[in-house]
Amino acid sequence: MPNGTTPDANLDVSFSSDANPFNSGLPIAMAYGYTDNSQGSYRGKGQTKETVAPGSTVYFEIFDTASSPTFNVVSATISAVNNNPGTGRANSPFSDAAWSTGTVVATRTPAGPNEVQLRGPNNGATSTGCNVTGRNWACGPFTVGNFNGQRFEITISVLMQDGQSNQKTFTVDPEMVVGEGK
Repeated sequence: MPNGTTPDANLDVSFSSDANPFNSGLPIAMAYGYTDNSQGSYRGKGQTKETVAPGSTVYFEIFDTASSPTFNVVSATISAVNNNPGTGRANSPFSDAAWSTGTVVATRTPAGPNEVQLRGPNNGATSTGCNVTGRNWACGPFTVGNFNGQRFEITISVLMQDGQSNQKTFTVDPEMVVGEGK
């Protein structure tokens, strides 16, 4: 049940920016994990689809576990595809205006298409969902809409860049279901 004061869930993603792609034309896979705070204490739920209640709030958290990171997050593109439209099709599980197209692009200076702020980096942050510590960036909170029974595949792509303008992209595709059950 949403509590109104703290986020009810985080969708954490983690990777090491020290990783190098085998094929530079493809993104590098990253891990994800949900953190549930609906009962007032953070509980890691790992890599599973997450059921979130309408009205609850969700943050997206990015963690770089590299021991001496030289890359910074430039942007996080988060999109949703409705896999189970239920009684009415929604573009995303969120009711916020920024999600009207089903995609947000979070940047450090909110000049992105949907003006979503990417905060960070914070060093030594902990991801309960991924069970890691590292540098952290975040965006949100986003409010879950009243889309009961609808199932969304979320795609998160993180673009990173170092001081020499070298870039890497990390991506993952978790699932989110809107409903009352946990």
